Amino acid sequence: MANLTNLSVRWCPQIRDFGLQALTSLRSLRTLSIA
Repeated sequence: MANLTNLSVRWCPQIRDFGLQALTSLRSLRTLSIA
């Protein structure tokens, strides 16, 4: 279980950063399509 928590702690920030990058890229694409 300790190993699993270690993995989750290590991967959560990366997944969150990936989600933020996807959101920002989608937003920029939307603004480009509007302009």
